Amino acid sequence: PRLMAHIPRVLCPPPLTAASEVELDADRAHHLYTVMRRRAGDRVRAWDGKGREADAEILALDHRKGRLRIEAIEEHDRESPLALVLVQAVGRSDRFDEAMVAAIEVGAVAVQPVWTEFGLPALKTQRLEKKLRSWHNQLVGAAEQAERTRLPELRPPLQFRDWLGPRPGGIVLHPGGEPLPRTAAGSGDELNLVVGPEGGFSEGEVERARQAGLQVCRLGPRILRMEHAGPLALAVLQAFAGDY
Repeated sequence: PRLMAHIPRVLCPPPLTAASEVELDADRAHHLYTVMRRRAGDRVRAWDGKGREADAEILALDHRKGRLRIEAIEEHDRESPLALVLVQAVGRSDRFDEAMVAAIEVGAVAVQPVWTEFGLPALKTQRLEKKLRSWHNQLVGAAEQAERTRLPELRPPLQFRDWLGPRPGGIVLHPGGEPLPRTAAGSGDELNLVVGPEGGFSEGEVERARQAGLQVCRLGPRILRMEHAGPLALAVLQAFAGDY
């Protein structure tokens, strides 16, 4: 194989088994072949999103399909002690995408897209299916970049009013809220961190969130862009818990 400074990680169907061969799906093969410029004979790091990893050799690869030979299996856990979920309003342009990618790199276990009053209107079925595939591929790429050992979840988009309800715990970021509490980040149950679109949440949405039992908090005296607020708040909560 050629000498390479970086060995890419490739998501494979679980569970990984030593001394086996696995087929890559079309998206993973395309990324490895077209973006990473890898070819048969090159080395990769396989992972299955369930905590198992292995060195592997590319046996065959083109832009549509690929096959790997898996070597010795290793068990790793580089996940956060917190089960943090980014509940992110879908905004215009690619700002949701940026927020999602950064949140996955920081350590979120799931991303929940929501449609809000001041955000992007809900997409029609065909456009939504295309967008969901793009989001999933970006999520996988972010998890590989961060060397995550478990694949985070991309949840189906919901209207914000439909998402609200009995929750295991959550914080809505809003400039008029209380300071972010250090005690919010306990281990165990999921903690939802809710972030609005470019125009923020409406007052009605904030009030409904309060009534649903979510805390309304601010990060500090400055107003952040939607794609920065969520990942920064996730990092702060993990710092409180000792992960950073």
